Amino acid sequence: MEKYTDAFREFLTVNKGGAVLVSGGGGSGKSEILSAFRLMPEMADPATVTASLDLSLEVNIDSELGLLALRNELIRYYKINFSFFDVAYALYLVRTNPGKKLDRDLDLYTNSKIINEVLGVAGAKGNEFVNKLYFTVERGKPAVTEWWRNEGGAELNRLMEETPESVRKNLINQWAKDLKLALQGRKCIITVDSFENIYGEDGSGRKHGADKWIKELMGLLPEVTFILSGRELPEWAENEAPKNTLSLEAGLFDRNDTAYLLEHYGLTDRKLCDAVFASARGDKLLTTLLAAGLSGVKKETGKEPSPEQVEYGAKEIMLFYNASTEGREGDMARLLSVCRCFSREVFEYLIYEFIPEGVKFTFSDYCMLPSVSPNIGLDCAALKKPFREELYASLNSDQKDNVHFSLFNFYLKKIDRERGSFRTYGFYLNFRECFHHAKSALDGEGFVDWFMDSHAKYFSNDKMGFWIHLHGEVVEYLKGLMGLINPYTAICMERLAQMYVNVEDYGRAEPLLKRMVNIREKLSGAESLDTVRSRNKLASMYSAKGDFPSAMEIMGKNAEIKSRTEGPDHPETLKYLQKLALFAMKNKDFKTAADIGERSLRLHIQRLGRENSDTVKAMSELAAISEMAGDFERACELFKEVLEIREKSLGGSHPETAKSLSQLAFYFYRRGEYDSAEPLFYRALEAKETQLGHSHPLIASYCNNLGYIYYCREKYDRAEAMYEKSLKIKEKNFGASHPSTLTGVANLAALKFRKGEIEEAEALFRKVLEQSVSTFGEKSSETATDMTNLAYVVSRKGDFSEAEALCRNALSMREEEDAQDTAATLNNLGEILFRKGQTDEASDILEKAYAAAESALGSHHPVVRRILDNLEKVRDRIH
Repeated sequence: MEKYTDAFREFLTVNKGGAVLVSGGGGSGKSEILSAFRLMPEMADPATVTASLDLSLEVNIDSELGLLALRNELIRYYKINFSFFDVAYALYLVRTNPGKKLDRDLDLYTNSKIINEVLGVAGAKGNEFVNKLYFTVERGKPAVTEWWRNEGGAELNRLMEETPESVRKNLINQWAKDLKLALQGRKCIITVDSFENIYGEDGSGRKHGADKWIKELMGLLPEVTFILSGRELPEWAENEAPKNTLSLEAGLFDRNDTAYLLEHYGLTDRKLCDAVFASARGDKLLTTLLAAGLSGVKKETGKEPSPEQVEYGAKEIMLFYNASTEGREGDMARLLSVCRCFSREVFEYLIYEFIPEGVKFTFSDYCMLPSVSPNIGLDCAALKKPFREELYASLNSDQKDNVHFSLFNFYLKKIDRERGSFRTYGFYLNFRECFHHAKSALDGEGFVDWFMDSHAKYFSNDKMGFWIHLHGEVVEYLKGLMGLINPYTAICMERLAQMYVNVEDYGRAEPLLKRMVNIREKLSGAESLDTVRSRNKLASMYSAKGDFPSAMEIMGKNAEIKSRTEGPDHPETLKYLQKLALFAMKNKDFKTAADIGERSLRLHIQRLGRENSDTVKAMSELAAISEMAGDFERACELFKEVLEIREKSLGGSHPETAKSLSQLAFYFYRRGEYDSAEPLFYRALEAKETQLGHSHPLIASYCNNLGYIYYCREKYDRAEAMYEKSLKIKEKNFGASHPSTLTGVANLAALKFRKGEIEEAEALFRKVLEQSVSTFGEKSSETATDMTNLAYVVSRKGDFSEAEALCRNALSMREEEDAQDTAATLNNLGEILFRKGQTDEASDILEKAYAAAESALGSHHPVVRRILDNLEKVRDRIH
């Protein structure tokens, strides 16, 4: 063992971070090497941060649950704050499960300072979490304040723009950031044991990159030493491998090692040593078990065993060891061989159920045996795999069934006791074990029925990786049990495919969905309802991955089938036509989308009548498509008709009427027809206030819309009243630091400037810019907008140097696709340069501004005309 510890010590001395790879077959002593590492002063030093993840607990293979397990251990022993990870994870939870509540049953609540500060006693539901977070920032709570100072606000707002799946994929970055902030130069060693389990028995995990998240974590934390141990270890591309690597192979015992171990067990006969060495053939586990078994014989007989008592062969050695143990230890080992892992509770349950006379040893005593791997995670232990497999094979089928069924019921009761909105890490560990025992305890159909029911009861969108892993196992199980062309197999395969779509793994979703269509066609025909639905899911997958032509082709086929089998104006046919129009619109084929929309509307009217709610919805969708297609006359006609029908059928204060008022108002706004937009925005505000009251957050948006129209029409006093009302509602509901509140302050500042109140406007814009840098970060698009606004005000005071610097800084932060905002910044810069007398450069800048604005808004928009006026003024000066 000394050669391994010496090599590890030298590696730690020479390198800061890297990978230590401990390889070897089953029973080769990898666990003993890791145990020796843990006892070294370098790892036992309180200044060194250590954590371990054992992948023999299959729940840890999923990146989300694996990170949670490591996080919990680091909090438990080192009080590390995972603020960035916890906030991102909470955001991911509420966005994937908007109807659920974050409360004290949540894992994060029990050991996260920042989540405790935000949620308080009441908890939070959906978007309440973000609002509560901003309020907690304003109250100056310590954990939130520290997170905010480390640019937590900027990170939060960046994540708010991401899809939930992107947030999930980003969790590993947040986790690494937290650990880096906590280490502050301290050494950190993370051990990942039983690595072969991440690849699965068939090796599919390696093919599909199941180890990707651990490799990614290692890449994010080059200063951390990772010890990876297993029969299989990761492989890296040449340019991705860790910079510092130490490879150690757990080798065989030689004769001297065998003699040393036997002496430890009080066995000194040289011939006995020769026999043990010949029997175990250097295998460390077999040598240890043989030595322990012979020691038991010596203890019982009072004399050292003879060489003739030495068993030969792995199976014989393991059974000999188990038979020679004391006080029912052998019986206990046979029971535990049915478990992949066991806690103190499971240990005591099995004694109660199967050894009524009790045992003379405790859980802690048992974990000290050489056949046991202790502390594999969450206070669990496990029999060493070769030993467990051999003992399990020695049980008859009745013995196996009895223990499996008993443990299935044990874990079933545990998972049914969980009552929180979100399941804990312990729930998923228990469910994984329940699933394992259910496969053996129940017959084929019974297991499938249980799993289907459990999926319906416990499935959660935020643990997609966990459920994907289980569904993959079930699909393979069903293919072997019932065949591929089977309804049960089809349902599970379809669910698995949909989960791959949800995690944006289209490469694995596509072949499954295509196979599903083929299975459905064979089971029930090409035009059956099930086949059409499966084809619909395939089309949706293509749409999600951006392959709109393929989505249109499949959805068109479904629409044709429905038209032929149900009739051209059947509701199902109309539904597929609307989806087809949507895909065409996403493909920017607006003419095709409009043609399909017209056909759909005509059939809706024919089937359902003009005033039917589905017809009105189709009319509203066609209005939006027509506007995108450039047919503004048709769009306006349809928007007006939708409003007229809803006012007549629902009344002026109904939510749908308010929505239609806003749609028509925004249409006029986009066209720059502010005179037409104003009364519509006013009526929409009145309708919403009747529905929601005067302080609802949504009222702030309606006030802001109306205020902006007043602003554009130079009704400044009315605009100011609307802006101040909107701002007051936002401050009450969101707090002063919320992005929406900052937008409200900026709107009010722009109005103050337009009214000639320059000093007040400048003070407000500087306040907004300072808060934007804190909330969004120095390089965000929001900060760039606030810089542009301040530059415009400063330039009017004659400070052209600061104004130009602000504009150029804002431009450097703009993204190319942000054409409208880029145009505004370019326009401001052009005006500043013109005022400075740099007319040639001003002309170039304003030409770019005009091109960007025209592309984004069209040539008739007031903003575009204003830029053109500025450009013509500069050209006149040049000529």
